[in-house]
Amino acid sequence: KYLPANVQLDRAGNLYAVVQNSTALTISKVQFRVVKLNPVNGLAVAQTAPLLINTSIAPNQSGQVQVAGVRLSSPQETGLYRVQIEAATAN
Repeated sequence: KYLPANVQLDRAGNLYAVVQNSTALTISKVQFRVVKLNPVNGLAVAQTAPLLINTSIAPNQSGQVQVAGVRLSSPQETGLYRVQIEAATAN
């Protein structure tokens, strides 16, 4: 099943990956990467190592993790980042 995911900023400009659980099951061990896109052509120019949300995410809830080392200066920059889900476990 598809898990919607996006990035968000906190007030300090720290980037967070947010994964929504739109399934009827609790999920855990969500593994993903955050991909940075080129603003000119939209192609991937960088990606994180695999990241993990190791806690359980209940149905219709979300989980998040800070993307270490990434600080943005404006909310518009979030449009240059995508979350790519690689794996998740249904409990």
